[in-house]
Amino acid sequence: MRVKRWAWWPLCAWLCGCQLGQVSAPPLLPTGVVSGVVTGGQPLAGAPVEIFANGVMVGGTRTDDSGRFAVDLAIPSATLAVRTPGVAYVRAADNAEVVSGPLQAQIAYQQGQNATAAVSPFSTVASAIAAYLEGTGIGTAAALSDADQELAEWIGVSPLTVPQFPVAGTSTLSPAAELGLALGGLSFWAHAQGQTTAVVTALMLSDIAHNGLLDGAGTNGPLQLGTEPLSANAYRQGLADGVLQAAAASGLLGTPQTPLARAITAYADTLAISTSPLFGGAAVVPFGQAPISVTLSPQPHWTRGTLTLAGTVSDPLSLPVSVTLAIDGTASQNVVTPGPFAFSINTAAFADGMHSLAVAAADGAGELGQAETEVGFDNGGPQACVRSFIAGSPLGTLQGNWSDPAGITRAIFAGGPLHILPNGTWSVITLPLFVQPARLMLSDAAGNVRTFVWNVRLGQGGCG
Repeated sequence: MRVKRWAWWPLCAWLCGCQLGQVSAPPLLPTGVVSGVVTGGQPLAGAPVEIFANGVMVGGTRTDDSGRFAVDLAIPSATLAVRTPGVAYVRAADNAEVVSGPLQAQIAYQQGQNATAAVSPFSTVASAIAAYLEGTGIGTAAALSDADQELAEWIGVSPLTVPQFPVAGTSTLSPAAELGLALGGLSFWAHAQGQTTAVVTALMLSDIAHNGLLDGAGTNGPLQLGTEPLSANAYRQGLADGVLQAAAASGLLGTPQTPLARAITAYADTLAISTSPLFGGAAVVPFGQAPISVTLSPQPHWTRGTLTLAGTVSDPLSLPVSVTLAIDGTASQNVVTPGPFAFSINTAAFADGMHSLAVAAADGAGELGQAETEVGFDNGGPQACVRSFIAGSPLGTLQGNWSDPAGITRAIFAGGPLHILPNGTWSVITLPLFVQPARLMLSDAAGNVRTFVWNVRLGQGGCG
């Protein structure tokens, strides 16, 4: 949104020292434009924008639907504070309506020149750093420059850079895209802890006011975001986690990794291991080196029909995980999940016998995990035949063979006790009849049940 040149009469005393009653107007000054964007974790539409110089309001407007603003100013060179009291917006992380809270950016304005600024949580923190440094005796210009540099050493870009929304790219990230990711990441980190960007910003301001550092000390004692105690590493890794979550939610991370996904992962790494003076020299903790945890539900040793292979994945970065099932080394199915997964396997499509079931997990940041089990498929069921019938007195013996990859678990013969031997034979003592109807039922470990009926004559068999 653009406004015309700010009225000069209320600024008379500051601009030229004129006094009421004077008839001459102050000299006209060249006009410059201050423009930029107001953003929480995303652009803020309809946000009031107020611009101050030396404590005097010199311009104002509201942001347009894309969060942008532009104000014409005809004032001398000065350090400007661009402020917004905040506005409600819908958070991308969960579509909940939240409030941005007050935000500010400080810029060095040159008379008649154009200047840009992003008014965001990071620019607000930069203003707080500058104020702390000024309190130590550093001049305003140097304090602003140092504050910008300290924050840039963390987020990789000046906080005054106008961010890119939505983030896009091919194989590299522009500074604007990096700041867009960092702002989105701040929002996702806050959301993961049940808080808002405004809360995170307020905590950072309290931290900076205490000792000029982001270390969790705070002006009134140790700080925490939700249930997470704040520290140098909590800030670094929390923002890095949030960036990856924001990128994943925007579809920018996937498996296999694209060049852009690798660039985003690399950017998150730099956030997590930053050695900016803001962190007071706190030791860096390695980021994203834990594997994805993959847990499979218990499986039967043998089965038939449809097998459900279920399990869960736990990603150290809280990213969606691509889970791939491979059967005997051949990829079979894939699903993307934040946690639980289940694959349905038609075992009849495979040969009877033991099969390897391997689950491989990968996230968009390149983290990996795997788990493997072995399950026997048996859809053919038991096979049996009569080998011979030997007459005796008073009883005869019926003998035969059996086969089943899963193994026989139960056998019933109508004519008497049955002996199933592991070498693939069976025998039963039965009546010495010349013609003997034989009925045999076999069950196997996979749950198959088959019944065999033979009319057996003395000395004859059915095993070939």
